Amino acid sequence: MTVTPWKVNTEKNQELIEFARTCLNHTPHDDDNYQRMISGMSYNPAEQQLTKVRMEIRDYLLDYGQFRFRNYASADEFANAKREYLEKFIGHVGTGTFMEYPIYFDYGFNTYLGKNFYSNFNLTILDCSVVKIGDNVLCGTNVSILTPSHPIDPNLRVYSAEAQPRKEEEEEEEEEEEEEGEEENADGGDKGGDEKVLENAFPVTIGDNCWLCGGCTIIGGVTIGEGCVIGAGSVVTRDVPANSLVMGVPARVVKRMDPKDKSIDLRQLMKEYKVQEYETAAYNVN
Repeated sequence: MTVTPWKVNTEKNQELIEFARTCLNHTPHDDDNYQRMISGMSYNPAEQQLTKVRMEIRDYLLDYGQFRFRNYASADEFANAKREYLEKFIGHVGTGTFMEYPIYFDYGFNTYLGKNFYSNFNLTILDCSVVKIGDNVLCGTNVSILTPSHPIDPNLRVYSAEAQPRKEEEEEEEEEEEEEGEEENADGGDKGGDEKVLENAFPVTIGDNCWLCGGCTIIGGVTIGEGCVIGAGSVVTRDVPANSLVMGVPARVVKRMDPKDKSIDLRQLMKEYKVQEYETAAYNVN
């Protein structure tokens, strides 16, 4: 039988660990299991500290939906209150950030949001590893950024704890549990097992001035250069060069664009396109 190799790192990523230590709030950056998690190594997702954070963040995410515009004097005040709340559980929240509700995170503390970040409804960031997002990034509805991974081969993906050496007292406890569960199983009940799931995660980096269109998915291990557009419904499985338009499943480059030219007279271009200048609220500066 041939076992499909598992893409997993065997050494800690010291650069990522240092980034977590210096640039992200709320992380247990000195914890060995945490360091393994963000480094692409196998780690224990059921470890007590990580489990506690994953459960607590569900409360934060639900409470984020309790903000009411009617309780604030202006759109700016409303936006600033929401951004300050996000700082309670997200690793870094840049100025001008606004995220429509609902949002979903695994941990929150492994996510870095640059300035003027905007996400439309239903953004999902599974940030088991570090997610770095640059300045002026837009996310359409239902965008997913997914860092975790599991072995493709089912022989590796799930394993039984019974395969591990156990102490005599553990075996005795298990025998007692089996006796207590015999009656339930005789009636067709599911005794359950001690199966464990192998997991690791790879970081995602998204450069400045990118637009992630509705329904696109970014897979762990991907770096997207600045100035890119990810087409609606695309699944990005490999790095994207700067200033590229990518589309499809899996996504591929369909157009290369010139880098942003800061010398261009934007106001003159706006006049040519008959775009009027107007003031915008802080939450919508993009």
